[in-house]
Amino acid sequence: MPPGKSLVPVFADDLQKDREIWFGHMGNNALRQGKWKAVISSDVDGRWQLYNMEEDRTELNNLADDFYNKFGDPTWKQMHQERIRTMKKRWEELNEIYQQQGKEGLNEDK
Repeated sequence: MPPGKSLVPVFADDLQKDREIWFGHMGNNALRQGKWKAVISSDVDGRWQLYNMEEDRTELNNLADDFYNKFGDPTWKQMHQERIRTMKKRWEELNEIYQQQGKEGLNEDK
C-alpha cells in the first residue's frame, strides 16, 4: 500500500487480504507485510525487531532476538535475517516516497 492511501475500503469491507502497511512517527517506524511486522524504536535499543502477528499479536516474542544469540539453527536465523533486511529496505523505500510527496506538496503551495 503506497504512503497516503486510504484504509477506509479495508475497514468497510473487513478485508483480511495480505497487505502492506508502513508508518513512521517520532523515531518509531514499522512495516507490516501479511503476518510479519518489522518495528524499530530509538527508545528501545535502535535495532529492528521482527514479529509474527498471527502467532504473537501482542508483540512479546521478538524473533530478531535470536540474531544476536550465538546459539540456534543457522538456517532459521538466515531466513529471518533475510526477512528483516528485506522489510527494512522496503520501509526505507516507502519512507523516501513519502518524503518526496511531502516536498512536492510544499512546492505546489508556492
